[in-house]
Amino acid sequence: MGYLSQKKKLANNRELLTVSLWIELICCTVLLFFRESTVASFISNYAFQLYIYALIVLAFAVINRFYWQSGGLLLGVFILFLIIGQGGDVFFTTEPMGLQELKVMYQSDVASLSESEKKVSKTQTDIAGIIQSLNKNTTWQTPRTALNLSSRADDKNLIMTPHPIIRSGEVLLSEKNRAGFAELKINNMEQIIFITLDFSKTTRQEQNVALNNLAEFINMQDSPVIVFGDFGQEAWSKNFLAFKDKTGLEVKNKILLKKMKCGYNPFSIPSINLLAYKDFGVKEMAFLSSRENPHQPLIMTLNY
Repeated sequence: MGYLSQKKKLANNRELLTVSLWIELICCTVLLFFRESTVASFISNYAFQLYIYALIVLAFAVINRFYWQSGGLLLGVFILFLIIGQGGDVFFTTEPMGLQELKVMYQSDVASLSESEKKVSKTQTDIAGIIQSLNKNTTWQTPRTALNLSSRADDKNLIMTPHPIIRSGEVLLSEKNRAGFAELKINNMEQIIFITLDFSKTTRQEQNVALNNLAEFINMQDSPVIVFGDFGQEAWSKNFLAFKDKTGLEVKNKILLKKMKCGYNPFSIPSINLLAYKDFGVKEMAFLSSRENPHQPLIMTLNY
């Protein structure tokens, strides 16, 4: 490569890094000082993707010895990490806390309970949160199963378990959002309340109303609570952080980008979370294959 070509490439790289640096710093400024704005809400949705992009650009800047750009990018990376870190662990799940295990599953847009039953039985899942598909052409029938179902089979939010259900039902949290719950007695464990939900198809305002009402419902319970579902918003959003403060629950999983049949969706909002109290940790976590559903079941093994 000639001198002029090399100089032109260097100038192009410097220009690219400078633009990336300004974008990163502007986004960080909006997130820090204009958090109530619509723009900040949009940027917050994709703060994790912005963080990953900033890490890649920072590595490129360091390798190519653009040191002052590297310093600015490093500052942005640090700010973004602090913001998304408020929601929970970024790259790792919460460490296991005890020897007892509890296997839980979550799947949305389920069209067949019999298929879910097979997965629960095959994986020996203790509790499964099942969200009914809204597609009117799907068949939603009660399977002939030895598993216990919460509430009615035509409810949108169901819980499937081999353990005895003490009480169960659906809670109306907002005009368009409900959550399914079940109180169970599992082995040597005290009674536990499992809640499953899917807020992903409603507006942010609806989600915030539902979170406030869900916090009230949780605080009325005497038994330990586990919430597993799609909250429709990132774990570091203002209202989600307020929900955690009110309930004392913690996000136990690392940041998850929804996994579809083709793999992880890098442009999705990381809104699927499992929340529980401090005594719970995550031993294993995996997406299961699913031919009949583009939203693959997520299964976690908890320790307590």
